[in-house]
Amino acid sequence: TDDLLAERCPSVALTIPGNVPYSDSEGRWVDPYNSVVSEYLTGLCLELESYGFDELLLDDFHYPREGRMSRIKTDERTMTQQEALALLADDIHTALEQAGYKGKLSVSVDADIALAGSEANSGIVMSELTEKFDRVYVKVTADQLESVTEAMKAYDVEFVPIVTEATDSGSYLIEK
Repeated sequence: TDDLLAERCPSVALTIPGNVPYSDSEGRWVDPYNSVVSEYLTGLCLELESYGFDELLLDDFHYPREGRMSRIKTDERTMTQQEALALLADDIHTALEQAGYKGKLSVSVDADIALAGSEANSGIVMSELTEKFDRVYVKVTADQLESVTEAMKAYDVEFVPIVTEATDSGSYLIEK
């Protein structure tokens, strides 16, 4: 989601009939399929890289997962949501690599997607996503930690659980 970009540049928003920007409880969504969105996100990542950040974490790097998604206009697309996300991840990864970025490029995903390996609505396919990111952050409950940790072993990527209190695992992020 990116309320500000969708508001200032409506042509990059996911839309429903009448060219109305699609929104849900998370806000207004931009379209990862749109080349302007790719240029914007890539440029933003390159700018952050130039400031010396040692990690860039992309959140909500997916299509909407809730609401009236069947209304989203897709008639002008020539690729699937999964292909669009993979291409966007590749664009960002390649631009940072060409700029000589030595930090980590990270993404967050929901626990249910990490466990399932993919989800059609979101466009996420873990095996493709993990090829372009160094770390994957997953918000987990105490009950999910063990199963998500096990599921993430299938991918050649560092897994960082997002938890509410410290764990015995290596790296983690505490969210209050």
